[in-house]
Amino acid sequence: MDDGVKSIIENEAAMAFQSGFMDKDLIFQLLDIFPYPITIYKPDGTIVFANRKFCEVYNFGDPSEILGKFNILRDSYVLDKLGMREFVEDTFQGKVSNKDDFATPLNKSQHYAKHYTRIKEVVDKVSIRNLTGFPLLDNHQNVMYIVITSHPTSEYKGRDEVIKAQEYMNANWRQKFNIAKIAATANLSADRFARVFKQHTKKTPYEYYKHIKIRKLKEAMQNPNFSISAAFEECGLIYNSRYKQFFKESVGISPSEYREKFCPHKEFRK
Repeated sequence: MDDGVKSIIENEAAMAFQSGFMDKDLIFQLLDIFPYPITIYKPDGTIVFANRKFCEVYNFGDPSEILGKFNILRDSYVLDKLGMREFVEDTFQGKVSNKDDFATPLNKSQHYAKHYTRIKEVVDKVSIRNLTGFPLLDNHQNVMYIVITSHPTSEYKGRDEVIKAQEYMNANWRQKFNIAKIAATANLSADRFARVFKQHTKKTPYEYYKHIKIRKLKEAMQNPNFSISAAFEECGLIYNSRYKQFFKESVGISPSEYREKFCPHKEFRK
């Protein structure tokens, strides 16, 4: 699904969620049996709800182990080590936010439990997830709660090399693709790294990098303060025939067609 269409759907879902949120107990009961992990936070970052699937994925015996104890806005491991700062801060500022292809090392992701409870089990597994966060507003448009949910795209076991490479690409996506540099972060040769990465993610390193680049470029093109050329520049690209074609081959339409079709703003800088 295209990012622009997905964003519209998620905004509508958030509005529908908010409209039914008056009966909090009923909503919590429904979310508890939802098939994907869901957590709900107060505006100050304190967790107040975690559903059954969240406890299953992150190895908690009971959500009471973390409710009222874990604060996502104060946990540097979540914000910086896992690279969630921008996603979390945008969500807590009242935006509907997405973070795709987020590599969650489940053995380390028990950061929730690290300070507050006994670790139930160490699982040497990584889950690749798409995250969505959105605020729940009251009738005066004030933020009552923050909801974060996720769904898995793939899982694989035990490859720290792959995690390190993904972290590097997500942190350095503005730079030109350089497989030698990326492989060096994993302490592997370029050829060996390419094979290992494809085996565990089902994508080549370049396909993974390209996915990040295009996603960021789409986000920049939705900024009304950027012209199309400025959006490309923001993402480390020159708006020329080569990169127009790069965009069109990836998305299926030209940059100008994408902006016209999917971007909600009608007036943009030239």
